[in-house]
Amino acid sequence: ACREYCKRNKYVIVKEFTDEAQTGRNDDRLAFQEMIRAAQDGLFDVLVVHKINRFSRSRYDDAYYKRILKNAGVSIEFVEQKIENSPEGRLMEGVLVSLAQYESENLAAEVLKGMNENAYQCVHNGGIPPLGYDVRPDRRLVVNEREAAVVRTIFRMRAAGRAYGEILAVLNEAGHRTKLGARFGKNSLHDILANEKYRGVYVFGKVKSANGRSGKRNSHKVSADRIVVPGGVPAIVDDETWFAVQDRRKKKENGRNSAKETYLLSGLLKCRCGAAMIGSSVTSRGNTYVYYRCDRQQRTKE
Repeated sequence: ACREYCKRNKYVIVKEFTDEAQTGRNDDRLAFQEMIRAAQDGLFDVLVVHKINRFSRSRYDDAYYKRILKNAGVSIEFVEQKIENSPEGRLMEGVLVSLAQYESENLAAEVLKGMNENAYQCVHNGGIPPLGYDVRPDRRLVVNEREAAVVRTIFRMRAAGRAYGEILAVLNEAGHRTKLGARFGKNSLHDILANEKYRGVYVFGKVKSANGRSGKRNSHKVSADRIVVPGGVPAIVDDETWFAVQDRRKKKENGRNSAKETYLLSGLLKCRCGAAMIGSSVTSRGNTYVYYRCDRQQRTKE
């Protein structure tokens, strides 16, 4: 539709920006951000969009990015909606953006309502089940004994005080893999050791989004609205082992929080492999040396 529109209006297409299967509720879209940068670089002077809700479904983002485009000398034309350059046209455009945001948020609320009902019945709410579980036809979790043996090994080793590096070496050298078939890393171990399902507790809505607009999850903030059903799934690990592991995790977190070094470039540096560079330190002969290292190499030992 956009190409046909350009053909009718004798526009020369210099670049197409496509974000497939990504919501317009936030601006965290690779092609969208590429488009904004290209506009600021003067690559084009007209942006053709199929519908208003394809540009944004957030009133805040809509106003913010349209101002950037305007300052860059770029006008926006919508294929399916003719918006006049007049006070009435801008009013209509604002109404349509608000309607798009309402529809998106209302749909999300209805979906969440259905997922909450599933959670109270301890039904799997979609996605890949945790290592050690499979999903039955009735969408309830059942233990996968072959994988469960790996989960128990992880918990036993950690409860006994074995470090992440030791556990990773044992798992990967034995050929064990995650649910996705990848080698185990520190992040996958952390997720397993923190998952309450392994002691038989069904949890849904465990974490909340980092902010109200983007919908990104922030795994460090526990939601007050989470649904917890003890005994909702079959347990793989006994309570004694589970709580022994949680005590060790708590001590490790407390130790991390008491760290004295400040790494100003954390979250900004990237390794050549694309992974994040994280801060680290080593003490030798009474002197502490701080540096940055590849997070992927540290986690996978590759």
